[in-house]
Amino acid sequence: MFKSSELGDELLALKSEMSRLLKTPADVMFDAARSKSEAFAEQIKKYPDSIRSPDSMLKLGQALIAQGQTSGGCTTLGALKTKYPKAAPATLAAAAGARKAACR
Repeated sequence: MFKSSELGDELLALKSEMSRLLKTPADVMFDAARSKSEAFAEQIKKYPDSIRSPDSMLKLGQALIAQGQTSGGCTTLGALKTKYPKAAPATLAAAAGARKAACR
């Protein structure tokens, strides 16, 4: 289908990963999201001035929303711009977009 063997290999890897995710029970995915949110919160707490903290805050908000903690996720996403006003524009835009999609 594709002439590039690299692209073909990437598509096969993507297909394999999608198949794995679709077969993963919901409780396993929920536990993974919980672990991620804990890791992101810990990173922000330990290293608040790190260059990675704005991205961690974005991912924390997204993980909380994925866990069903919409209020906490929306609050986290909303606070990102205030806490990290010099964050990368893409990070700020992603937070605004996630907030717009999930928070009413």
